[in-house]
Amino acid sequence: MPRTTAGRPFRPPLVPFSMRSPFLLSLVLCVGLVACSDAPESAPDAPSAPDAPVTADLPDLPESPRPAPGTRPASLMLRGVYLQPMYDGAAMLVNHEAIPDRMPAMQMPMRVKVPGLLDELAEGALIEMTVDSASLDVISITELPEGTVLDLEPGEGGDIVLPSE
Repeated sequence: MPRTTAGRPFRPPLVPFSMRSPFLLSLVLCVGLVACSDAPESAPDAPSAPDAPVTADLPDLPESPRPAPGTRPASLMLRGVYLQPMYDGAAMLVNHEAIPDRMPAMQMPMRVKVPGLLDELAEGALIEMTVDSASLDVISITELPEGTVLDLEPGEGGDIVLPSE
C-alpha cells in the first residue's frame, strides 16, 4: 500500500476533489429551490370538496363578435362570378362576394361536392351558391339573372393572388 510522506498509509478521498465542487453547488441550488418555492399553504379548517368547480378571478373580457359554438348555420348562401372549372370539375375558380364575419370578397378556388355540378355552367356566369359552412364546399349552384349587381370589391383582407396554372 502506498504511503504518504509522513509515513501513514495513503487513503484516497471518497469523492475526488474535482467532483466535490459541482456536487456541493448542485446540492446548494436544490436546497435553495426547495426553500424558496411558493408551495401553497394548506388550511386545515378549509373544507375539501373534490366536486366543487375551480374558480379564478379573471379580468372582464369584451364580448366576442363571433357566434357561439354550434350556432353557425350548416350552410351559407354566397353569390359570385363563375370563372372556370378546375381539376376536371372537382373544383371551380370563383370571384365571390364577402362572407360576413368570415372573409372579404375575393377570387378563390372552391371544391364542388356534387360531381357534374359545373357541366351546364358557362364561364363568366353570375351564380348563387349554397356552401357548406364548415368546409366551404359548394353544395348547389343557381344562375342569377343577367343584370344582377354583385359587390366584388375586396374588403380589408386584400386581394388573393393565385399562381397561374
